[in-house]
Amino acid sequence: MKKIGILICVLLLTSCAAGSWISKNPQQLHKPEKRSKTGTIDRLFYEKNYKIGEKITAFVGQEIIRVKSFNEKTAIFSSVKNVEKIARSKKSMDIHAKYNWTDYHIKSEANKEYQIDKTINIGTQRFNLIELNDDKRSKWGILIDDEGAVYNKAIYSIYHELLFYPSYISVSPVVFEISKKVEGEAEEREIEGIIPGMSMELIYSGKNDVSLNATYKEYTPDNMARPAFFQNITYRADVQQLRFKNFVIKLHDVSNEKITYTVLEDGLK
Repeated sequence: MKKIGILICVLLLTSCAAGSWISKNPQQLHKPEKRSKTGTIDRLFYEKNYKIGEKITAFVGQEIIRVKSFNEKTAIFSSVKNVEKIARSKKSMDIHAKYNWTDYHIKSEANKEYQIDKTINIGTQRFNLIELNDDKRSKWGILIDDEGAVYNKAIYSIYHELLFYPSYISVSPVVFEISKKVEGEAEEREIEGIIPGMSMELIYSGKNDVSLNATYKEYTPDNMARPAFFQNITYRADVQQLRFKNFVIKLHDVSNEKITYTVLEDGLK
């Protein structure tokens, strides 16, 4: 009877000395890239059938000038990459814990930044994990809440992936500062769409002894001709240069069949 009592006492003491292990799975801290739209740029550009300063030939019925406008909408985004959650304390922290009659000592360094990659839940409370080595080079996860207070009842074994409540644990009173470290801020641009605009054309209509003739037409964005913007234009037969709207066109050779020319100016940006 005496032996049984001694055995029970030994078992109880061993259990108390060992502490308790609880299965807990930490959650990887999700670090989404932050991206926000900050503005939009409208850019007007043109599709042309000519290049400034280039000699071109057009036959009767063909366009001397053809221009179609487009409005390009570009969205501007501000993006932030590599958002890291950091824990840092002004003082060093000391943890002393016992496991199976073995002492473990865990220390943090003052003013050192510890990256937080994982969190763990105990009941309804969430804790941040920072990894520290003990004096035997084992890895432990220290639990810190979002206010920076250290959980002083348990530590997490990185190797065993278990939450350990030691039979004895002492934590020096240290408060960590939890912050976010941002790296890789950049501005990005994306084309949201290209909207067709008005288009126009100046068509060569031929030449006779009296005049050089052309026809001007404008079109809506859906390429439907606008009758109100249809115009016949007549120049002198011996003209050396055509001026129409903001266009300046130098003539090299003109006949009743074709026209050879160079666009010098168009007034388009």
